[in-house]
Amino acid sequence: MNVTFACPQCDTTSRVPLAAGQPIRCPACSWCVSEKVSLTEDESLDHCLVCGCQELFIRKNFSQRLGVTIVVIAIVSSAITWGFHLRLATYGILFAAALLDLLLYFVIGNLLQCYRCHAEYRGLPELDSHEPFSLETHERFRQQAIRLAESQASHVKGA
Repeated sequence: MNVTFACPQCDTTSRVPLAAGQPIRCPACSWCVSEKVSLTEDESLDHCLVCGCQELFIRKNFSQRLGVTIVVIAIVSSAITWGFHLRLATYGILFAAALLDLLLYFVIGNLLQCYRCHAEYRGLPELDSHEPFSLETHERFRQQAIRLAESQASHVKGA
């Protein structure tokens, strides 16, 4: 079990193991969460250990950049073969990309992510007890972060 998070103090992204009885600590600046991890191997997580947010979602433990790169390569390759009137090669490339996507979907595991601070929890039991990504909840947290940033900017500007 581990957590990947952006430190609220120094903004360094770190991956640290979750150990029962130990606080989550940033290796770069030694910032740490006030509460100690009370999670055991068979217990599910009900809140973010970094920011305390109660809203978490599950997603695939796969790099979105890599996924988009695979799709772009398949599109460009199939467009080139289509331009040379190689229809079977075009369909073969698209079919191979779809097959790779299906294979990765079944092979890659899930992780738990926080809507507020985007901390990612890997290796946790009972991830199925959490909901998948909700655009409505994500947008609520995104708008809240924007309003908070605007409020802080206006306080700095007014001071």
